[in-house]
Formats: sequence, structure tokens, C-alpha cells
Amino acid sequence: MCASAASADDDPQPRFDNRIQGAVVGASFTSAPVGIALMGELGGESAGLRSFADRGALFSWDVRLAAKGGYLGNQHPFLFLIGMHSIAWAEYGFRFASQSVWSPYVGGRVGSELGLMAHPGLSGSAFDTINSVDGVGGVIAVGRLRLDAGVSMLDRTRSLLLVAFAQEELQAPRTNTPSLAFTQGGLGARFDVAGSIIAELDGVWGVTPTRSDALRGIEDRTTRLGFSGSFRKIFGNGMWLGATLLWTRDTDTVAYANGLTYGTANPAMLDVELFFGVPLWRRK
Repeated sequence: MCASAASADDDPQPRFDNRIQGAVVGASFTSAPVGIALMGELGGESAGLRSFADRGALFSWDVRLAAKGGYLGNQHPFLFLIGMHSIAWAEYGFRFASQSVWSPYVGGRVGSELGLMAHPGLSGSAFDTINSVDGVGGVIAVGRLRLDAGVSMLDRTRSLLLVAFAQEELQAPRTNTPSLAFTQGGLGARFDVAGSIIAELDGVWGVTPTRSDALRGIEDRTTRLGFSGSFRKIFGNGMWLGATLLWTRDTDTVAYANGLTYGTANPAMLDVELFFGVPLWRRK
């Protein structure tokens, strides 16, 4: 009996595994500084969270690649856009008290977003001849590097992460917007129920370095405030329904050489998406 008890104590903790993967179709509404857009997507997605090393390590990810198309109301008639959109991020983290339900947690994440949206009959270099499409059309390229620290709760069927994070975000130049590099901080939460729920919520604030324009005698600095959230309900057959919400707003502080300083703000960008996913193969 003693040997049996010792053997049971030495058994590794069961792996936590909550994921979706398959084809996805979605529809989105975007209210951006350049106008209102209605878009649809069709592609594939893989997302989830798994434990490793006897629950001492967590790996989470979200990767989506889709064809995208729809209309942007920045002129009349509305501008038709078609192309592709991808998001990809992965995070690996450590639980320092792996045998406990609650544990301190640290992790690192790398992520990106890429969009290539064109208008038939209009070259990419000609987007500056029409009303601005920045943030919706043309080339959208963003990279992020993030470090997390917080607390992890993990039992047989549930996972909860509560973290504070520091992040660097690099935004490639767009047709009418220069490249931007933000140093950011924020708070994040993620809740998983194995085979049932994936939910995330983040809030972030950050600033760019001061940019100087000697020709015009000004200095400019951009501040970005943002919130994002997502919720997926996974069904027993592997299908899932989901929704995402993104809200961001940029403000600028412009200082002139004569001492005058002005604050400007862009309209906020709101993006709401609903989607439905279908697994293409049986998960092992």
C-alpha cells in the first residue's frame, strides 16, 4: 500500500489542453478615422492554451490567416477592398509553483498583424490619390514583443492568468502615416475552460519617442490607449462561436520652437467581429 501511495504521488499532473483549429468565417464592423468599413473573412485558425513540464510551463497561441474583402465608406461610391489578413502570436510562460493551483507566473510573447488590402484597378502606390485608407486598406504591418508577470491559476479543467506586461509595438509606415514605435504597459487577463471557453481581455497605454521636424520647427509625440477583448464558446463537436472587440485612440502632443504646444486627437478606432469556426479533422 505504501508503494502504491508513493507511486500515485509521483504521477505527473494531467496536462491542461484547450484549443480550437479549423476553418473560420467571420464578419466585421469597423469605425475608423478614415470611415466605416464592413468586411468579411474566410480562412483558417488555430488557438489555445496547453500545459507542459508537469504543469510548470504554459504555451498559448492564436494564429489566423484569411482572405478578406468588403467596403470602406471613405468616399462615394464606397471603396471596395479585397486581400488578406493575418494575426499571429505565441506566448511561453513558467509557473514557479507547478504543483499548486495558484502560482506566480512570468512569460514572453511575440506577435504580429499583417493586412494587404487592395482595390481592383488601383495600384498600391496610388492609394495617396484617393481619400485616406490608413488602418483599413493598403499595407498594415505591426509587430509586438511583450513580457508578462503575474499569477496563474490552474486546475484540471480551468486556467486563469492575471498579468501586468511591458510591450514594444512597431507599426510600419502606411500611405499617409509614418512608422511608429510605442513603448507600452498594460494589464491582461485570460480565462480558459477546457473544451468550452477561451476568453481574453487586455488594456494598454504607451507613447512613442519624440519625433523632430527641423524644417517646420516642431516636435511630435504620439500616445496610444487601447482595449481589446475576445470570447470563444467551444461546442462538444469542436465547432466554436466567437466575438472580438478592439478600441484604440491616438493623441499627439505637438510642440513648436516658439514655445507653443498643442494637443490633437484622432477619432477612436472601433473594430467588432463575429465569427464561426468548424474543425476540419478530429482532434487526437
